Amino acid sequence: MKGDLTGGCLCVAVRYSLREGFRFRPYACHCTDCQTRTGAAFNEHMLFARQDLEIEGELDSGSYEQPSGAVSTIWGCAKCKVRIFAENDKRPGFASLRCGTLDRSAEIVPVVSPAVV
Repeated sequence: MKGDLTGGCLCVAVRYSLREGFRFRPYACHCTDCQTRTGAAFNEHMLFARQDLEIEGELDSGSYEQPSGAVSTIWGCAKCKVRIFAENDKRPGFASLRCGTLDRSAEIVPVVSPAVV
């Protein structure tokens, strides 16, 4: 997806704008962590430069240690608990957007789907 992107949570208490900058094309992850977090078979993500994201609204977060030892922090709406993005302490300055929160999420076409391990 090209250009600036907008999105938010289900209850509209959180809105964001992602400026066009460094970002990877969206991908679908089928790892068991994503399956557990979403209750679905996969989750669509887009890696981006954290400095390009502007957020309005109250966020809360939860963190956990991944099998690799990296600490992942997931940020979402404090009211409806929709997950917006995640940060990984091993990738400073970058974050992973949950593509389902984009206003135009129906236009997402994942470029790769990592193998389930």
